[in-house]
Amino acid sequence: MIDDNGANILCLWVDNNFLIYSDHYTDDAIALVAESIKWDKIGACDFAGQSFVVKQVLQKANQKYIIVKERIIYECSKLAITKPLVTG
Repeated sequence: MIDDNGANILCLWVDNNFLIYSDHYTDDAIALVAESIKWDKIGACDFAGQSFVVKQVLQKANQKYIIVKERIIYECSKLAITKPLVTG
């Protein structure tokens, strides 16, 4: 989903897993996603993706959830190579 302001949210439903990602979102985009999901059809499933986006969608839709595991992922904008990675 991409709106007129460039907000984007990617949702993917695969094998009982619902993935939600975004690099630019708004409250309106969160609301649209929360309203668009057919909650009565997906039943119990696992949600994954960017935790802040997933949590906001679930909260906006008034869905109960528990966090099973929250992973920490670090973003790297530039690598500092100090040794050759592959030789000869």
